[in-house]
Amino acid sequence: MKYEKIINSGKTVFSIQDLMLLFGTTQAQSVRNFLQRMKKKNIMKKAQNGIWSLDVYDALELANKLKKNSYVSCETVLKEAGAIFQYYGSTVTSISDNTLTKKVDNITYTYKKIKNELLSNPEWIIIKKHTMKATPERALCDCHYLYPSRHCDDLSMIDWSLALSLSQYYNQRVISTILQLSYDRQKNS
Repeated sequence: MKYEKIINSGKTVFSIQDLMLLFGTTQAQSVRNFLQRMKKKNIMKKAQNGIWSLDVYDALELANKLKKNSYVSCETVLKEAGAIFQYYGSTVTSISDNTLTKKVDNITYTYKKIKNELLSNPEWIIIKKHTMKATPERALCDCHYLYPSRHCDDLSMIDWSLALSLSQYYNQRVISTILQLSYDRQKNS
């Protein structure tokens, strides 16, 4: 019955607190005992202290759970959108309130620090399938904020009016870069 609740939740990654709420219990130890039984059956596994996942899980969902106050962005979003062609399959890049790297199941989760005003701005962050993720336009601005010389292969999917509007939240260098990329795109069209 508890396993059915997990499956019906639509999530693939859980904290102990998530499961206590899902099961309607205040007994953390009973949840831990249940998780140990699921681990022995190879149904669930421990990602890190207090974070558990189904045996098959969404890596982007795990990225948000491993580090609170984060969202998936930069290369991960730009690769998914087709803006960069390099292979980043074993790395998930996120924006956070500090810089750190974690490794789970041969996937490297990289978190890059960005100033709090940008991190806390919810504009153009999409919440989908239990994952917080930047739009390609926001990922482009994040990337150029963190990596001034970042090259992208194909920016045809970028909504330039949105990117220009978003760039105003960043610094002058990002504004100039987005303006130049937009100009280059219009000139080559």
